[in-house]
Amino acid sequence: MNTLLRPASAVILLAALTVFGCGDPPESDATAPETADADHRRAAGLLSRYDYDDAVQLLSSVVESDPDRTDARIDLAIATMNRQEETDEADALAMLDAIHAESPDDLRAAYISSVLHLRAGNDEIAAARLGRLLDVDDADPFTWYHYGLAQERRDPTAAVAAYRRATELDPYQRSGWYRLGSVAARLGEDDTADDALATFERLEDNPRATTVRPIYGRLGPKSMARPGGDGAARVSRPKGGPWSPPVPLSVLGANPAWSAVPGARIPSVADLDGDGRLDLFIAEALEGDAPNLVLLRDQDGYRPAIDHPLAGIEDVRFAAFADVDGDGRTDAYLGRRGPNRLFLRTDAGDWVDATAASGTEDGDHDTTDARFVDADHDGDLDILLANADGPANLLNNDRDGGFTSISDRIGLNVATDGVRVLSADLDGTRDLDLLVIRDAPPHLVLLNDRLWDYRVDDVAFEAIRRADLVLATSGDLDGDGVMDLVTGDRSGGIHRWERNDAGVFEPTLLHSFDAPPANLAMLDPDGDGRFEIVTNSTLGLDDTANWTPLLEDARRGFAAISMPATGTATPMLVPPGPGRFDFTAIELAGGDDPTQSIRSNPDGLGAILAARIDDGWTITANLPPDAGPGQSRQPVPFGLNGAPAISYLLVDWPDGLFQGEVPGLGDAARPGPSLAAGSIDRIVETQRQVSSCPVLFTHDGDDFRFVSDVLGVGGVGYLLEPGVYSEPRPFERFPMPANALAPDADGRLRLVLCEPMEEVCYLDAAELVGWSLPDGWSLAVDERLSILGPPATGKPILYRTTLDPVAATDHRGEDVLASVRLDDLEAAPLPTLDHRFIGRLAEPHVVELEFAAPIPTATDDRRPWLLMDGWVEYPYAQTMFAAWQAEAAYEAPTLEARGADGVWRIVQAQFGYPAGMPRTSAFPLDGIPEGCDALRLSTNQEIYWDRLRVVIGEPAPPEARRVAVPPTGATFSAIGFPRRLDAPQRRPDYDWTDRTPLWDVRHQRGRYTAFGDVLPLLETADGAVVTIGPGEGVELVFDAPPDAEKIHWILDTHGWCKDRDRFTRDGETIEPIPGGDRRDEAANALLESHRTRMEAGR
Repeated sequence: MNTLLRPASAVILLAALTVFGCGDPPESDATAPETADADHRRAAGLLSRYDYDDAVQLLSSVVESDPDRTDARIDLAIATMNRQEETDEADALAMLDAIHAESPDDLRAAYISSVLHLRAGNDEIAAARLGRLLDVDDADPFTWYHYGLAQERRDPTAAVAAYRRATELDPYQRSGWYRLGSVAARLGEDDTADDALATFERLEDNPRATTVRPIYGRLGPKSMARPGGDGAARVSRPKGGPWSPPVPLSVLGANPAWSAVPGARIPSVADLDGDGRLDLFIAEALEGDAPNLVLLRDQDGYRPAIDHPLAGIEDVRFAAFADVDGDGRTDAYLGRRGPNRLFLRTDAGDWVDATAASGTEDGDHDTTDARFVDADHDGDLDILLANADGPANLLNNDRDGGFTSISDRIGLNVATDGVRVLSADLDGTRDLDLLVIRDAPPHLVLLNDRLWDYRVDDVAFEAIRRADLVLATSGDLDGDGVMDLVTGDRSGGIHRWERNDAGVFEPTLLHSFDAPPANLAMLDPDGDGRFEIVTNSTLGLDDTANWTPLLEDARRGFAAISMPATGTATPMLVPPGPGRFDFTAIELAGGDDPTQSIRSNPDGLGAILAARIDDGWTITANLPPDAGPGQSRQPVPFGLNGAPAISYLLVDWPDGLFQGEVPGLGDAARPGPSLAAGSIDRIVETQRQVSSCPVLFTHDGDDFRFVSDVLGVGGVGYLLEPGVYSEPRPFERFPMPANALAPDADGRLRLVLCEPMEEVCYLDAAELVGWSLPDGWSLAVDERLSILGPPATGKPILYRTTLDPVAATDHRGEDVLASVRLDDLEAAPLPTLDHRFIGRLAEPHVVELEFAAPIPTATDDRRPWLLMDGWVEYPYAQTMFAAWQAEAAYEAPTLEARGADGVWRIVQAQFGYPAGMPRTSAFPLDGIPEGCDALRLSTNQEIYWDRLRVVIGEPAPPEARRVAVPPTGATFSAIGFPRRLDAPQRRPDYDWTDRTPLWDVRHQRGRYTAFGDVLPLLETADGAVVTIGPGEGVELVFDAPPDAEKIHWILDTHGWCKDRDRFTRDGETIEPIPGGDRRDEAANALLESHRTRMEAGR
């Protein structure tokens, strides 16, 4: 049995924490729980955190103290099978078979032992045991699924029936749909197969979808630990209604001079003074020189701020609030009858009018609506506008303080006479589309194809374009994980739009009123986790100009603040009613550390949040829940349906990063959220490595150690700018560091190539090439990510002469010689990072090297090379698009040389850089002038120079011996996710001994290589690749030659990689498989014969 772990994908496994909590690892005897029940519950928590070995130890002590605790014995077997050491599955099966023999009616022992018998190839035993289990409990989709697996070879018709029953019981079980489609196709049942596989694909990005895998939390309730005394009584729904009757809003101090003149009277909500309380802004609510009412909330209530800078702006229709400039503070955009105004709040609490400097006034129009939205998913907030007397507009954030209109470019300018705007994922493609509702049809639907490319003529939306709409909002109305479009029309009809069998949107009437409501929202009024349509009528409001949700109390959920249409402009409050469960609230932030680069917009607008609460899901988008106009900035409440807290939370960020949060489970940077009733938890996007290259571990004779990554030069679909993609180089020859590779106890050289991130590696071939050299000789390789100048050849560089610099200064004139003379993983310090763009510096980094004597110029047998030890922080494709918009170029290192005349000359502009994590790269110094005694490197990329030196390459000495060692074994498996350790200067490291089976990642959709022996695929570079997804890896084994420890090794790899970035070409699928120009008919057949494993999403 392979000793590597077998995991699956991301945070869904953490469902176990719902019941058992997040226990810490076992403590000393002095602090360990004293009772068996407590130990058992603690072990269950450890299982939920993937601490399998600790759970085994704790459960072993429980069973030893009380051998009659059957549940503890079963849980010990569960912990053992998940630990996945060499004999663990066999040991667990033996335990479970013994329990099954003693207690044949125990459902858990029968089920889990059946799963392990299936994995051991004992289909008949599993089928018989599962069949008896279904006689007792025929309502478990996981049992039906495994019964289908047990029947596939012997009776595929019975397997189809079992999978069909599994998907009937759980329509979100993607594994069941896939197996149903696959087996039905083999039986010729094409309609069944097509429908099932289409459903499988449709569920790819649905947070409620489940996959069945032999991992804790993925095998269903019968595979979960069951400690005693862990149940909690379900809280019953409180009596009463969800809303209390409207009451006048209580305002502290003297009664304001409410306006009696009809006006906009549009309320918006945000924390305007940074005290953590939500304040109110109401346009045109007062008489006098300060027509806008600003109510700042303190511990006593709402207090008018008549002299507030936003209060005195005239002709304001509404306000939209967001963190525009990424400083964590609320900024304001005021939509007006006339030029609009943008105000930014400073660190001192002042409000600065940035309209002119930012170019955000949008002409002299009557603006009817505005939304902040990251329309292009580039990590900043753009401004979407509707104008009653002019065209709609999209002001693109240039990330330099300015905005540029792109309405003409994307076709938005045709939408004149606008009344409302909506940004939502209308077509289910994981990006934000745009809807502009006009005063009369046709309305404008712009479907986002990314990179500023929109479609306006999709026939599926024709009925929406022609409907007599006045309001629109979006949300998950039925809890299926798909965002629904709900609209209000001029006659008072409220409709939900759904696709028919032909894929065309059709309306379903939900409510009918005498007139259109003042506002329309999708809220959870009673805290049961289900969204409902809320209108004026729901709130008991009459004569309403507008209303908006208001989160005064996180425990009670949304209230509403309303303004009358006629009479004096006295605000009305609709408080939460008594008939509500408790709520918790979530506030998202794209990033809060100014030293770190961020990839999502500051408010996380557009993120999808999926909250697991006991056994149910609540799914919503972090977008305004109502139809506007304007936009509030407040947390997102989640009704807990009687539970004390959210069990776990999944966040699909706008940049595509996937993140899970569990109560109390934090990291080194910050504590975990509580997710409990009454709390407001700020969830900051956690920058995990979702885009890099396959990671290399080598066996040093004792264990596997992290070395670096490879094939960074082989990135497929990497965006440079719209329409321009990098050209991958499908090979890399990586020089192994000294002592990284040594024979194990069996005389084998072993290494692992794996993917601990959200990408796919297409590994085509791998070989070890070694050089045995005389004492005093060393080896480098002509390797780098070449940009301009000569390409890297991958040829070896043999040398015995090294010229180290005697002086080194940086861009500040500081001495950095100590930082660049040794390859000690302590690199030269960098200038300030450009926090707007990952991998870019705010100013160029320059390192100037002085040598004691001139560097020899190249001759026929002696060639100088610059060797560069270091690493790079890669920008993502999304980052490249954002930088292109801002005209912020990435400038690769340029090499200059100083000649004997003291003049600096460019040897090669933008020659390239080390292609990934710590490694040695090289560049030939063929173009240096005579007498060159100094070199200078300059770049604005985030490149960490660890050691810089010149060596003199020479022909191989007579005693040199080259050895090529092909692999003798290649085993592909789900090895798990080694824990990433972030060292200073963004230097990555990984701990092989600490691997978790699941992580916050998703597979790109497609047919992957089956686990098992893949040596035939890797023997030659023929395009027959192994497709390696997240949490998967190939262990390569080589026969060690004599004196292997003394050999200078090069890992010769062939292949490609492709990340799942939103802007990577074809980034959401593993197709097309690269290497087509290499594959002949035999290689293609070999490739396809191994691509039998379907993966997509989590």
